[in-house]
Amino acid sequence: MEEAKAEEIVESYPCETQEDKLKIPYIEKSNGNILAKRGDFEGSQRHYSKALLGVKYLKEAKVIKDELKEQYEKDIEIPANLNFALCHLNKKNYPSAIHHANVVLELDSQNCKALYR
Repeated sequence: MEEAKAEEIVESYPCETQEDKLKIPYIEKSNGNILAKRGDFEGSQRHYSKALLGVKYLKEAKVIKDELKEQYEKDIEIPANLNFALCHLNKKNYPSAIHHANVVLELDSQNCKALYR
């Protein structure tokens, strides 16, 4: 189910090239950031989810090459999960906040924001 949704997210964008597809997680993360700043935590979570699912799909489809995986972790996966945790904290959904902070700590065990959240 999640895999089909991830593919649908990526394939629903009007992309002509693989390079265009690589921009999708960045777009979704940026949209999430905009909504989070407005206090729309539900909306921002939808975009962060799309960003993370997009990265997952692009990795599995080998669109994100091995040499770019670390960059996508740093640019998308870590900040999107941190922001997801912050949204959950604002909604007092502590177990989900902990989950997303732990995902970050798996990628970067010294991440100060994840340790704090």
